[in-house]
Amino acid sequence: MNALVIIGGLAALALAGWIGWISVQSLRQALALNVRPTGSLARMCGRAVALRGRVRVSDPIRTGNGEPCLWRRQIVEERDMSFFGSRHRRSWHTVSDQNQTAGFVLDVGGQPVEVGEPTELQGTASSRDYGEGGWLMGATSRATEEWMPLVEELTVLGKLEERRGGLHVVKDATLGLLWSPRPPGQAATWETVKAVAGFVAIAAIVVGAVWLHQTHGRGLAQERTQNAEPSQRTARMASAMKRVRSVSALADGRDPARSVTSGFSDWVPGSPGIRCRGT
Repeated sequence: MNALVIIGGLAALALAGWIGWISVQSLRQALALNVRPTGSLARMCGRAVALRGRVRVSDPIRTGNGEPCLWRRQIVEERDMSFFGSRHRRSWHTVSDQNQTAGFVLDVGGQPVEVGEPTELQGTASSRDYGEGGWLMGATSRATEEWMPLVEELTVLGKLEERRGGLHVVKDATLGLLWSPRPPGQAATWETVKAVAGFVAIAAIVVGAVWLHQTHGRGLAQERTQNAEPSQRTARMASAMKRVRSVSALADGRDPARSVTSGFSDWVPGSPGIRCRGT
């Protein structure tokens, strides 16, 4: 039981740490999205900025069903459903994980800005297709596709750099590279909601861990109490027996201390020198 509680506590701590990191990241992104860039873009190079502009596609890509998009990711998974397949092989395992990004520039105030591959996206769509047999009949393969639809305007949050005479938005060491079809204010609101939800989840995890610790502590206390009850009952029985022997000795005019000792020996099997009364 102690080992399970320790393992559960460590797992809860790891989960809370992961959620906390994501929540802090979302909060930082929300704050950065609320900062409106001022001045020329060239003066902002080397800093994390949130830019919004019109999308000008030069090399389009399409989803599996032919829909134009700015970014897509496809994950193919397989599993072994044969009779002799191992339990490990029956779970889904990734065969391929590929993503594509359309060639485009962001027109920000008439100035073209190239955008790198995102680390986080808002407003994506997804679909999942199962192979022969479908989900209910034990399909052995499935393909999951996620994509960002082609939009007229895009908000990006990342580090602005100047490369080969042009401006590029790349991944920031702290904020990553966020794409969103929403205006910066709405994108910031979405990230704030994510951060608040994460902090609420952490609070729930902490409350659950405290409740589990208290419940386990009460269980251990009850177990110790139950284990101590037999010895306490034995001690009470011995004390009561001594009092009975002492009262009996006083009534017969004998020495109470000697009578109690000899009487107690009569109740202890295997005691040396046992002599029953009247012999």
